[in-house]
Amino acid sequence: MKLRTFLDSQSSFRFFVERLNISSSHARNVLLDTQFPDTLKEIKSAYQSLKTFYDQFIKEGKFKYTILHVQEKLSEVRDIRGSLSRLEKGNLLDDIELFEITSISLISEDIKHIFNETGINTEYLHFSDLSPVVEILDPEGNRINSFYVYDAYSEELALIRKELKSKEVFDAELYYKASLIEEKVRERLCADLIKYVELIGDSLKTLANLDIIIAKALQVKELNLCFPDYSKGTINYKALFNPEIEEYLSKEGKVFQPVDISIETQKPLLITGANMGGKSVSLKSLFTAQLLFQFSFGIPAKNASISYVDNLFLITGDNQSISKGLSSFAAEMIAIDSVIKEVVSGKKILALIDEPAGTTNPTEGTALVSSLLKRLSGQCSYVVITTHYNIENSECRRLRVRGYIDGKMDYSLIPVNEIEAPREAVNIARSLNVDDIWINEAELIVNQKNKYAK
Repeated sequence: MKLRTFLDSQSSFRFFVERLNISSSHARNVLLDTQFPDTLKEIKSAYQSLKTFYDQFIKEGKFKYTILHVQEKLSEVRDIRGSLSRLEKGNLLDDIELFEITSISLISEDIKHIFNETGINTEYLHFSDLSPVVEILDPEGNRINSFYVYDAYSEELALIRKELKSKEVFDAELYYKASLIEEKVRERLCADLIKYVELIGDSLKTLANLDIIIAKALQVKELNLCFPDYSKGTINYKALFNPEIEEYLSKEGKVFQPVDISIETQKPLLITGANMGGKSVSLKSLFTAQLLFQFSFGIPAKNASISYVDNLFLITGDNQSISKGLSSFAAEMIAIDSVIKEVVSGKKILALIDEPAGTTNPTEGTALVSSLLKRLSGQCSYVVITTHYNIENSECRRLRVRGYIDGKMDYSLIPVNEIEAPREAVNIARSLNVDDIWINEAELIVNQKNKYAK
């Protein structure tokens, strides 16, 4: 799976990707085509480079203009993989393709020089030495981002051009002779360049990777993100937040409330709370943070300890599939079945399931959730399920949304042991300023039922 396949997930992952200040379209395409990592080792390596760069060049802000200079250079990078492929196959490159190789070589050498001027060790960025390529394509040492069949390539060509300039009338035969020599020069240049194809290709990858690292590092500072620790068997977040929702709320003069949350393998986590209690936001924030970790972005939390997973699932919202002729309930059941198959196969996954069976009758809904918790317990995967049902199941950990405190909604998650889900729908409805008579009547009915229950 490529990174781009997760952009339309029901999360804030697209927000982070689109907010990256990437300088070239080539680097952005490289990012979008990044494969879901196969091992934790890949993630650790990417984070090591990102954190090193952040600490060296971004954290203190001392190299602001250096970074701007580098980004200006990176904005000129173009995808020349097609030209390199043609060169490797022995094709004769035209002036535009030779210009592309000249440009990449000069950009790489210029950026390497900019970093060398700082006196900071950047060996981890893996810059290649393209000075031999520059010498081939820029024999006069002009260091101009262009390509021209220079006179320095051929003494005979230089003499013919001089003669052409001296003539008052255009000499077609002499011009043709010059073009034949230019063609031979291009053939010689391609023969000289072919041994550097792999090196130039590596440099193109390095420039794209640098562009992405700079963008990610700047985002860490801009959004106040953290670098995660690595864990096995648990996923922990301290003050997990969602910058996309936070920005939206700030425009309305509201404040986003971060949450602390811990997930373990073997025992699913059950989160209870009324509708509009922040359960879905918590699941989407967890899904977003895990994706950010898998693709080595900064993490939206005060601190985080995250485990690598083979795959992740977010089942939430309206799962109706019109194209397959499935109702919301049917689509949800099939999606959950896919999760079960992954879990029991031994894969380590993160499964976030929001209000399963919430659209069916309470008796069957409660049964389906209880049995799902039992089915997914004792496995090496991370499972979080939200519900408003009363679940009698000891094979899970329980958290609930704290709820209304002194007339205000507290979205923090607290551990609980009780089976009964909190009843706060009436309070939430009242906070929305809906019809008083309706809400008062509902409150009266609830109080009467509670009285009889006692």
